[in-house]
Amino acid sequence: MTKYNGIYPVVRKENSFSAKEYPVVKFLPGLDVLFVREQGGVYEYLRDKDLPSDADGLLMYQASLQNLSEIIDYSIVHTPYGGFAIFSDDEFEASALLFKQIWTMCAEKLADDLLVLVPANNTVLFIPKNGQGLLQDMLDHGKSVYDLSAQKISLQLYVFSREKEVLESYEEEY
Repeated sequence: MTKYNGIYPVVRKENSFSAKEYPVVKFLPGLDVLFVREQGGVYEYLRDKDLPSDADGLLMYQASLQNLSEIIDYSIVHTPYGGFAIFSDDEFEASALLFKQIWTMCAEKLADDLLVLVPANNTVLFIPKNGQGLLQDMLDHGKSVYDLSAQKISLQLYVFSREKEVLESYEEEY
């Protein structure tokens, strides 16, 4: 048992929590990683003051990913417009972004780069990059989720490069 047991990473909108009070990891443009722990069936955000004095940010991040992988199963489902969505526990869908193996597997199966949208903590959408005809439908779906969500994240597109095996901002016009 380590000092990081029971700590899990969550992806949130950039700057939605003060880095002066919470351990925040900058992930991608527009996205931060924060940490939660379960207390009596409820997840609460860790504050800096809750961490052990000898806490190591990198070790905590790595341990939190391992912890999450042990409690969450992600499922990939088809959307009505021909794209894909990732499902898990409501708190952790967006955290799927942190698992390179998920994106590598999907890119390999689709034989393409992936365009990814994370409008809310409980919604991750993606399409093959060459499926540009699906893009507007995915953006519309994402916008409706974003507008209705209490835990908004981003309407920014990201791309997972099959060749580089990296998730990054999608800068092309769309």
